[in-house]
Amino acid sequence: MSKLDNVSSEAEKKVNGFLSGKPIWVFWIIFTLLFGIVFGICYGVMYLLALSWWVTLLIIIVAGMATGSFMYLNTMKTIKKEDQPV
Repeated sequence: MSKLDNVSSEAEKKVNGFLSGKPIWVFWIIFTLLFGIVFGICYGVMYLLALSWWVTLLIIIVAGMATGSFMYLNTMKTIKKEDQPV
């Protein structure tokens, strides 16, 4: 079982635990808020991308640098764990 499966199953347990036994209007409110948040994020990204060509270029560069940094740090953590004696 991968880490992603573990995280998704834990999140599912917490959401199911929070919503279990609640009336249907609570489900409606929660999922309406979640869809609103996702829509707002997508709308904001599309707005930024439509501003100018250089904004799109800047977003691509920043996203690439952030993803590269994250993956590099994960690799360094793995190397440090392998170097430690058991």
